Amino acid sequence: MSHSAEQVSAWLEQAAVQLKQGKTAAANRLLRQVLDWQHQPGLARGLELWRSHQPRKASQALADYSKEHGADFRALQLRAHLAIEFGALDEAIGLLQGCLQLHAELHSQRTELCKLLARRQRYAEALEQAEILLQTDPDNQELLLLKAAQLDRSGQYQPAIEIFRKLIRQQSESGETHSPELASSWTALAMLHRTVGDQAAAIDGLQRAIELDPQRGWPWFQLADFKTYQFTGKQTEQLQSGLDQAETGSMNEVHFAFALGRALESQNEVDAAFAAYQRGNRARAGLAPFDMAAFQRELAATRELFSVSGPKPEILTSKTDCPAIFVVGLPRSGTTLVDQIITAHSSVDGTMELPLISTLIRELQQRQLSTGQIPYPAPGTLLDPQQLQRMGEDYLQRAQIQRGEAPYFVDKMPFNFQHIGLIRSILPGARIVNIWRDPMAMGFSIYRQLFRIGQDWAFDLKQIGQYYLAYAEMMQHWDRLAPGAVIHLHYEQLVQSPGTTIQQLLQQLGLEQEPACYKPHENLRPVRTASSEQVRQALYTDAIDYWQQFEKQLQPLREALAATTLH
Repeated sequence: MSHSAEQVSAWLEQAAVQLKQGKTAAANRLLRQVLDWQHQPGLARGLELWRSHQPRKASQALADYSKEHGADFRALQLRAHLAIEFGALDEAIGLLQGCLQLHAELHSQRTELCKLLARRQRYAEALEQAEILLQTDPDNQELLLLKAAQLDRSGQYQPAIEIFRKLIRQQSESGETHSPELASSWTALAMLHRTVGDQAAAIDGLQRAIELDPQRGWPWFQLADFKTYQFTGKQTEQLQSGLDQAETGSMNEVHFAFALGRALESQNEVDAAFAAYQRGNRARAGLAPFDMAAFQRELAATRELFSVSGPKPEILTSKTDCPAIFVVGLPRSGTTLVDQIITAHSSVDGTMELPLISTLIRELQQRQLSTGQIPYPAPGTLLDPQQLQRMGEDYLQRAQIQRGEAPYFVDKMPFNFQHIGLIRSILPGARIVNIWRDPMAMGFSIYRQLFRIGQDWAFDLKQIGQYYLAYAEMMQHWDRLAPGAVIHLHYEQLVQSPGTTIQQLLQQLGLEQEPACYKPHENLRPVRTASSEQVRQALYTDAIDYWQQFEKQLQPLREALAATTLH
């Protein structure tokens, strides 16, 4: 047939869209064209099963077809599409790679492969795919954004900054001087400048974005998230106007509310500031309710799995040295500060909040489900020592792109507190530091901080208290199970007696004393968290009792913390 493989691939993609929209007739016309390219009964059977909404049978039929016709990219592409639906991302990656070996010109499939590799934190490979795509279309804005995302995720911030500067030039030269896209580019560039510590450039970029699109709350919130930024009276009025015009229950309302709260708080308007925070939190909580009971059950299952009477993989008791230093805790507890202290040491590389442990857990669960096993951490989960060892090796390999040449590196993902048992199983000898803070101070700090994703519990004072109690119970369990395995650090003690506390921390980590660790604010490594400005200041104690100004509004938090059991 005269049609190219790229055209046939596009028909398959369009058919998938049409089926999702319920447009069966249109999908059928496209699938007939796919089959006309080269009719094969086995492929036709797989397409029919897919069209009739039998994805599992379709996947099996196409897999059988591929055994005899491995060079037919159509089957590989559709199998990859189905694998993504099933959540089998690694399988989808392999199938797309097979597609591209047969037809390297399938750009849409290469784009999908790039995105899947990024979801698996395989950023070096994702970046390679993005660069291949740009070879044929170097000025494509969508592809430039794709490459910039991979550079950002792999810690290559300066090249990512250069890409956004190029995008801004392109968008400005094309006459898009007041477009939302140009405003978005300025915002993204500002966030990269903030990460590398260029506060002036970051603020300038956000102000430019606001000038271009003043009714969009996101850049306003990012500006407010600079804890040291002072809003003018006129800007506060603009924030109030933006909030008044924002759609109820939208993220735009959330962004404007949190930004207004920060502006009013800086002007000592305590009651009005809390009311704004309360509105933002209520709107955000309504967008994604959190199931506290399910979370508590998951933690209980984890404690049962890793218990004195539970299974003990041989690898769990090994004392092998490990390059990873985990910093855990809850948000706003001081984890970024501790990260800065440790990574100031010449023997320790900084990384970012690595999602590797959660990714490895999802992959483990998928493997267990596919073989009929009980998935982690449900009661009855079996942990195979060889599989655990492979997980540890996989973790270190994926973390490599974030590291330098130092013998150790920090993985600062606070929520890894849930998985300390698994961490000790897959990475024997890993050092683990838990930073904890007064729950009232931390709870208020969480409530006034808008988290982007994955923390749906953080928008209700009662749930914040319950979450803290669940965290505390989990840490007590790890201490009972393996006394001394976790190094505990008290935030208030750290900022009040930094010399003694840091000295003891370095000793516990087995690191030599170095002066740089006592001046974490001089550590110039990139910081991506909400604490990026605070940790670039000398240690201060002002935040310890700050919450008391809002004590009357925080009674739901205090009552939740006073509970003896979780509800």
